[in-house]
Amino acid sequence: MHILFRAFISPVFIAGMALLLPGCGGGGGTTTAVSPSKTISVTLTDVLNNPVANVLVQLDQNGATATTNASGIATFSGIATGAHDIHMFPAAGSGFQWESIYQTTAGTVQWVMSKNESSYVEFTGTLSNYAGTTLQLLLEDATYGQGFQKYCTVTGASYTCSVQADGIPTGSSGSFNLWALEHNAAGDVTDAVKLRDKSTYTVTTTAQGGTAVTQNITFNAVKPATSNLLTVDTVTPPAGVTVQHISGFMPVPLTGAFMGSTAAFGTPIVAYDPFPSGSGAWTFLDDAVGSTVTWGRFIKSTPGASIAASTSSITSLPVIAPQIATGQSNYKITFTPANGISTYHQLTIQNSTATKTLWNISLLSSATSATLPTIPASVTAILTSGASYKMQLAGAEIGTVNYEQVIAGQYDPTYLSYSDIEVVYSSTVNLTR
Repeated sequence: MHILFRAFISPVFIAGMALLLPGCGGGGGTTTAVSPSKTISVTLTDVLNNPVANVLVQLDQNGATATTNASGIATFSGIATGAHDIHMFPAAGSGFQWESIYQTTAGTVQWVMSKNESSYVEFTGTLSNYAGTTLQLLLEDATYGQGFQKYCTVTGASYTCSVQADGIPTGSSGSFNLWALEHNAAGDVTDAVKLRDKSTYTVTTTAQGGTAVTQNITFNAVKPATSNLLTVDTVTPPAGVTVQHISGFMPVPLTGAFMGSTAAFGTPIVAYDPFPSGSGAWTFLDDAVGSTVTWGRFIKSTPGASIAASTSSITSLPVIAPQIATGQSNYKITFTPANGISTYHQLTIQNSTATKTLWNISLLSSATSATLPTIPASVTAILTSGASYKMQLAGAEIGTVNYEQVIAGQYDPTYLSYSDIEVVYSSTVNLTR
């Protein structure tokens, strides 16, 4: 999703304005029309909402370029109206991935840059009234949609936990809610304790194995009674997909902790919901091959009571065409998009082992190809001629949100204003450049 669902900030959308100006004619008093134009402003931040400076931004395949300033902003003036491609080339060694947005008409673009980087928050401490088989710690920051979790090592009455924070550099400070969740052998959450509140709790990430934070945990002596959280039925997945799992999620979607055990399709989830009753719950249905999810649907429901019915709007999976194109400067990647109602597609180019994302490409839901841009001479290329890479294509449908809202930052999972998210993934295939 590279994560598909970014924590976009500041829901701003400014449409480009057409401008027609009279020219200075000759003695006949005629006027000359000036082509309509607009201004495009691109604001880049990292996952902690810090501006990202010194990123070269290019319009279209070989168009104007500008570099983001200290506020992470690059501005283009006098640009032709209509849709444009926006390519972001961070400096080599910055750790940021390349990003491309195709065919957006937005006048204001707000984008969160991703990093192939991880840091850690190390915890240690003692346990009281712990009767479970699994302990889980969860760092949650709803402001920016960040959530990081880890199943911990328990030895007697002590525990250690190394919570990995993807995309956040070592030495970064962040404010989080800290939860401890106790699971039974079936995987159900049987108790949960909010240990710290983000308004008063700031931690600094370290390298793995760095200095640990001592946090002692006391659970309830008497475990809360489980409740029938919800029942999911009437689900029609895309063609070729068989639903394998149903799980309950915490209020912050996509990054939260399981509230219930993985259950057979159609079986109610029995779980203790440790979160506030007014927070809303999410049901996650997925079709998985091993650890790879090919289709997933997140549905918002009322905690403790409801039946969540869903019919899939994406009707088939996207497919990337086999690609071999050694040495081409403007290489076109073709694919069959996910069919049905979708918000956008995201194509990721990864290293040959699919362990590192190099380039994230966001596309219209109707797109069937992406032509890679001509790389500016000042930019160090990340794809090497003759080398092979992996690609993954995902189609996403986010409630009633459209493509331009995603690009302009109006989609924010922390608002919880939409009702469902659907994602379908293709398999990765080789790309040789």
